[in-house]
Amino acid sequence: MSPRRDQLMMVAERAPENVATRLLANEGADSRGVPGLRHEVSYTCHGQRSVCLRHLPTGALLTITGDPAGCRRGNRRSLVPRHPYLTLDNDLTAQERRALAAVPPISGEATTLLAGLVSRYNLVDRRGHWATSLSWDPLERPGVERRKEPEVIQHGPVRRLWGAGDSWEYRWTGYPEPRDLAMALTHREAGVKGARFTRHGDTYRVVLGTASLDLCDGKG
Repeated sequence: MSPRRDQLMMVAERAPENVATRLLANEGADSRGVPGLRHEVSYTCHGQRSVCLRHLPTGALLTITGDPAGCRRGNRRSLVPRHPYLTLDNDLTAQERRALAAVPPISGEATTLLAGLVSRYNLVDRRGHWATSLSWDPLERPGVERRKEPEVIQHGPVRRLWGAGDSWEYRWTGYPEPRDLAMALTHREAGVKGARFTRHGDTYRVVLGTASLDLCDGKG
């Protein structure tokens, strides 16, 4: 994951279109895609597919690519997605407008913390003290493998992020461990500048200015 201002590059070497289809919205009433996210263009570079997705409300661009070099030019460009997902020709649907209107207000410092969750989803501390990932432990620590609980394996992890203004809570099952994510967000080199964390029981609270993000293990 390589974050830039309003541009996010995600390298998914084996399945960029598989990742894209999990994020894109369709016209169905049961669409679970990100509200306002649209297919902009697909292309091939170095023999690998890339998919560019545009977020209509903000204009931000997400490029999911199978090319580790992250080439943005490519050839064989197509404006039509392989699957029946919405494109730039589709305005916001009524369902998307309702979903966007329901999002609570987010303060500036809280926005920085929440963005940090995305851009640090797959990191490994070079000293081996912590690691983040969505579905495994990159360090293969025996004590962390317990997070592959039967319910998570059978039904998948549960993730819930909610809050308002300066106060937010992220609660989940599966990977990573809350401590590891707190370390990633506050690391002196890889973390959010100025962020720090404290522990309250099983909850790790990451603070940036007046904003706080509680990292909690379990469904709640």
